[in-house]
Amino acid sequence: MQPAGLKAYCFEGHTLDLRRGCLRKADREIDLRRKSFEVLRYLVENAGRLVSKDELIEAVWPSVVVTDESLTQCVSEVRLALGDGDQRVIKTAPRRGYIFTAPVSQRVATNIDAEPPPAAAGQVRDLGTEPAAKIHGDPRLPRCPGRSAPADDAGGLGGEQFR
Repeated sequence: MQPAGLKAYCFEGHTLDLRRGCLRKADREIDLRRKSFEVLRYLVENAGRLVSKDELIEAVWPSVVVTDESLTQCVSEVRLALGDGDQRVIKTAPRRGYIFTAPVSQRVATNIDAEPPPAAAGQVRDLGTEPAAKIHGDPRLPRCPGRSAPADDAGGLGGEQFR
């Protein structure tokens, strides 16, 4: 479990929740592979400035040799997830790097964001019939279920993608 003080970043109707490790838009989670999530996180945390390709590769793949193609693939996946085909949110500086241009606000995760207590041994909870407030503590907060992407990010995108 990650520390409770981690932030969530909000931009263009999306929430990048660091505590839960997910990207949300309104009430749905947008599934990203782990490295794509880290690329987005680094760009958001450095919004408004040019982040060089080398800096981004070193931040996301420290001490690992990867090609520009790995980075390009992650940025493409992030753009698809954000609906940023026109490169309005993540601008490319040709042969140099990327600039996250959207305004970003942040908040610190609070106790209301905490996971619900696990069910007692042998007890099964039917999440389809319980009220959202009982399951989540606050019906206004969408949940980010466990990520379905492969741990090594070597395979496809995995899970439900961009619906």
